Formats: sequence, structure tokens, C-alpha cells
Amino acid sequence: MPQFPKSTSLSFCALSGWPGIVLCVVFARRAGIAAELLVTVINVDEADVWAQAAHRTDGFVIPVLSHDIPEAMAYNRLAKMARGHVIMIIPDDMVLNLADDCSWVRNIQTLFERLPLATVVGMSEYMFEVGQDFHEGAAWFQEPTSKVVAHFAQAVFSEPIALRRRAFLHVGGFDEGTASLGKCSNQMDLCHRMWASGYQVLWMQGPAISKADVRDTHAQVTHSSCISQISQTGGRSDALFRRWGARDSRTVQGFAERAKEANKEHMVPWGTMWQNGQGQRVCPYPSGCTRFEEAL
Repeated sequence: MPQFPKSTSLSFCALSGWPGIVLCVVFARRAGIAAELLVTVINVDEADVWAQAAHRTDGFVIPVLSHDIPEAMAYNRLAKMARGHVIMIIPDDMVLNLADDCSWVRNIQTLFERLPLATVVGMSEYMFEVGQDFHEGAAWFQEPTSKVVAHFAQAVFSEPIALRRRAFLHVGGFDEGTASLGKCSNQMDLCHRMWASGYQVLWMQGPAISKADVRDTHAQVTHSSCISQISQTGGRSDALFRRWGARDSRTVQGFAERAKEANKEHMVPWGTMWQNGQGQRVCPYPSGCTRFEEAL
């Protein structure tokens, strides 16, 4: 059984399947990052196969039987069994672009080590402020010392996503009672609970994914489907509304403001994304970038 060091270690979690996760795990091992692979075993007929995999890898592969349970519950179960400091949730149908070198795995480790309050790092879609459409992979900031392209956000959506295990368990993991509202709503709720508990949420430039090759084994979350899902669950009878108020409530606006302040304190503008094609200054925030003027 491998011993995990004090430096940040990773637990890769997948809901069965291998394609999107093998290269990431191999990179972590070759880079000297302590890692393990937890896999949800949905089909009980595969129990013997996975038991052999665990034995032959000296405990590196950890199968977790989760037959016929909701996805949120499955991930919570994996998190409780994981030993790594960081949980990496990788969709089992994710197909990496051949040009991807998996260096983003090291970047995840770097961010969690440099930013002690960072607890959620999404690598797909994110929201800066209330009422704003989701950004799909647009990069605006970078961490100045490591040069990792990343920034704080009110909420992040969809996998791959990385979670600081201790904080994830501290806030109760994914809310299994609101899982029926959909993945986007459930992840937004997790991000809000992190901010409310004094933690921070980030987006990071992640892997190059061949989206055309993604197999829809678990309903793929898209830009339009997320917006539709969040708006449809915004009624007064919804559990998220009762917990956080409307999307423009003072509480939710406070989370967005804290993310903006964190970007000002810890990040610097990245690349040429702050200018449009005519060389004119642009701003990612609907409320303006007055406080970033000195850095532009």
C-alpha cells in the first residue's frame, strides 16, 4: 500500500471506465506526484475483475461498489475513501486531445499548494458575477509566481473538477438531497457553501478535450443546458432559492464580490484577453474593472 507524503497528493475519481483518466494518472505517477485511482463499480458482475485490479496494483486501484445510487452520493462515497489531499473528478467519457501533455495535473497541485483557501478548481465553465452568462474556457488572469492561468469565480460547473478533500468533507460534500435538481445546480450549491464557509473557488485552464469524441454515458453538461437548468430551478419553491435566495440576492452577490477581490489580491491579468481586436481595453466583469485599472 503506497504511503502518501505531506506534499499535496491526488486521488483520481471516476464513475467507472478508463479512457479519460489513464493518461492523467500516468502523468502524475511519472511526475512523482503521490496518486491513487478510485473507481465506482456500478455492475456487481465486475466485482472480481476490479478486486484483481486492486490486488495486482498493490492498492493503487481502489474499486468502490456503488450499485444503483445517484452520482452525487457516489462521489461523496469516493471522497470518504480517498487518501489524497485533492480529489480529482474525471468524467469517464472524457477523451483528451492528443496534443494534451497532462501538465495541468501539476498545475492543480501548484494552485492548491500556493492558495491554502482554494478548495474547488473547475476546468470547464464558470461564472464571475450574478446574472452573467457562463464563460466556457475564457482565461483572464494568472497566478503571478507559478504563471498558472487561473482565476477566482463565483461558481464553476462540470467536470473535470478538483476538490480539496478536507474542505469538501467539512461542508458535507455534494448535497444528495438536491441532486435531482441537476448537476449544474448541485455544483453551484457546493461552490456557494464553500464561499459561505470561508473557502475559495477557482477556475483553471485545464485539459484539451476532444469534445466531438465525448460519449454521452453521463448527460454531458453544456453551456446552454447549464443556463437552462439554473434558470428553471430558480423558483421560490426550489431548495436552492430557500438556501441562498434569488440569484441576485445579497448573499450570492457577496460571493461574487469576494471572488473579484481575491482576483485583485492574488492574480494578475493574463495575455491579450484584456483587449479586443482593435486594441481597446475590455473587462470580464459586467460591474466594471475600476479596481483593476492599475494592473492593466
